Amino acid sequence: MAEPLGTIVYAANVDALADEKLYAAAFLAASDQRREKTLRLRSARDRRLSLGVELLLRKGLLDLGLDTKNMTYGLGENGKPFLRRPEGVCFNLSHSGSCVLCAISPWEVGCDIQRITAIRPGIAERFFAPRERELLMACGDRQEQRELFFRIWALKESYMKLTGLGMRLGLSEFTVDPKENCVVTTRDGIRQPVFFREYEIDGNYRCAVCCRQSEPEGALHKEDLARVLAMLPGSGDGGF
Repeated sequence: MAEPLGTIVYAANVDALADEKLYAAAFLAASDQRREKTLRLRSARDRRLSLGVELLLRKGLLDLGLDTKNMTYGLGENGKPFLRRPEGVCFNLSHSGSCVLCAISPWEVGCDIQRITAIRPGIAERFFAPRERELLMACGDRQEQRELFFRIWALKESYMKLTGLGMRLGLSEFTVDPKENCVVTTRDGIRQPVFFREYEIDGNYRCAVCCRQSEPEGALHKEDLARVLAMLPGSGDGGF
């Protein structure tokens, strides 16, 4: 097994899975549990996203020389998925709009992707820390403010997912500053050392990846899911 030397990040657009043949191939390539999860989803877009994130995970693990048929998964204390086998490889998944994101690392990792849309009134006041709201208010125009809003949101969620607590942690319980990519400040002023890396996809999405040990890889591996499907073996057991 070739373990990752650092945190590797993959992204893809799932619109290709609107093709019935490609969708069927993705469904057959998915793990049993992923198929069950996908079938419970109502919208076609959500089903494509569900399959797309696992395709990225399998692509990344195959890049490391791993046999995805023999992987087993579990859930942490707070519900965060992890690999039981092989040991020593961590991952995290996210999706938004039509895009999916996957981070693979030798350490615990969190990732998040956000599509830039209109900001709903009151969201920042309700969920952001005072310093984050100050940064938004200092923006020169609405477009700059929108982009910063989703940068902050992605950074915050990537940290929450790193901890394994997710929304149990609470968005307003800590502060991130896009100008400082290696610290999170809790409500009581304690500074937590972490490493962030931000990515942009086509100007419409903001992504963030968070680790405790070292900064994630600078390159974002943008994948074509049709090509990913062509290189994958048949479906595996297990899943999440």
